[in-house]
Amino acid sequence: MKRITYMSRFSHPLSDGDLFHLGKQAAANNAKYGITGILITIGETFFQTIEGEDTALDALFETICRDARHTDVVRIRTETQVSERLFASWSMRTVNLDKEPGEIVGALRALVRNLSHAHYIVERYTQPAVSAFLRDGVNPLQVPTRKCERVVMFMDIVGFSLMMAMRSIDEMSELVNDVLDTCVDAISAHGGEVTKFLGDGLLAYWDSGEVDLALEGGLASYAAVKRIREKSHSASVRSLTHVGFGLSLGEVIEGNFGSKTKTDYTILGDSVNLAARVEKLSRKFGRPICVTEKVKMGASTRWLFDDLGTQQIPGTQDAVRLFALDHPAVGGLIAREDLRTSLQNISSTMPSSPVDT
Repeated sequence: MKRITYMSRFSHPLSDGDLFHLGKQAAANNAKYGITGILITIGETFFQTIEGEDTALDALFETICRDARHTDVVRIRTETQVSERLFASWSMRTVNLDKEPGEIVGALRALVRNLSHAHYIVERYTQPAVSAFLRDGVNPLQVPTRKCERVVMFMDIVGFSLMMAMRSIDEMSELVNDVLDTCVDAISAHGGEVTKFLGDGLLAYWDSGEVDLALEGGLASYAAVKRIREKSHSASVRSLTHVGFGLSLGEVIEGNFGSKTKTDYTILGDSVNLAARVEKLSRKFGRPICVTEKVKMGASTRWLFDDLGTQQIPGTQDAVRLFALDHPAVGGLIAREDLRTSLQNISSTMPSSPVDT
């Protein structure tokens, strides 16, 4: 058997009658498939534990995730090979802690409310791969380190240090958050795993056979940042925001790295370093999406590339043949001197440009 514990939020307010009917319906449906459990509500939060045979339980949880009454579904824990039920006599027991009397219950309400709030905060700080391990009942700290091939992407904002020197902290923090938000959405939508935020940039990766998806993720990210530029006020630093991408394909070490107090599940290796340096070289050529020859060879024929020749990789003795993505939706990168001049013009007209909405 399997046991799943999850939490979620109400997508819209539910009355006492709604909760009663929800519990009654769940109990009837669960009884058909031998599923037992408990549903606890507090405020606008569901906590539920369900247990039963693997296939039936997985099907039920998929249904829950699609249920319009739930939003922000977070699987807290999955227990496999369960031999004994915790709620054997309840097809579904519904408890509304907001309606339960007593000081102990009041203390429990406060504890659960704080727990749910903290869990959603932690979820925001936890990378998707680690969250996936936790949802599947796997302890991320026990996942063995392994060698594997990955498509690696490094993305960075062009001229960010120059912008920081000439614009306000509030303006730049808003900009970074918006750029990272749009790029993460685009990368995740195309199957990428964003494993690190690196200042004003990010590190992401795909399986080695997903070169096309990685290129689509880079193209979608570029388009998202272009929309930020085009929607901005002419006196805003956003109108000057460009991003560069470097993609490599090669062997990495994937696993847990860090100290006793802080650990990241991430990738390390020459291919990671190469992607970062290729991204820096995108400035030299004024081309937003630059890739190594291995990435180009792994892409389908629908993609077109311009040959940038064999380039010395900064900080190494290596020379690598590079290519720039040739696509009608991709323009050029702003030159550093043009960026400096434009920033000076903006700064001379107002102390800090407005944040666009």
